[in-house]
Amino acid sequence: MVRLTAPTILGLAVSDAYLVVKETAIIGTIPQEEVFHRIEDRGLWEVFARHMMVQTNKLYLYSGQLSAPTSYELVRKQLIELINEPESLRNSISVERYIRDKVHLSRTCVMKILSDLKTGGYIVIEVGRLREIKHLPLKY
Repeated sequence: MVRLTAPTILGLAVSDAYLVVKETAIIGTIPQEEVFHRIEDRGLWEVFARHMMVQTNKLYLYSGQLSAPTSYELVRKQLIELINEPESLRNSISVERYIRDKVHLSRTCVMKILSDLKTGGYIVIEVGRLREIKHLPLKY
């Protein structure tokens, strides 16, 4: 699931997991309560919290890879973000450029989705600028 380097602490907030190693490793286990006791005795709660933040971020990024959004979902999200931007920003950048600056999609892909949404009456684009979102379907 994630690639880790030694030394590390793993599994403190996980109740059912397994470990696969790519190289020879020394692995030790201690009860969770003992870990917490040692953290408390040494005043390491801030260090522990930072470690957990790193681990949580890795899990978040991994879950994003597993549930990778479709091109349409990426465009849809960016359209919603753009319509909520100040009007001055919306008027200063084309909707296509705004989207492509934030997601890794080809211009052709973005333009096709925007064209279909405009043709379907879901969005209003004038001179390349997003003017209105009437309704964005969940699926394309």
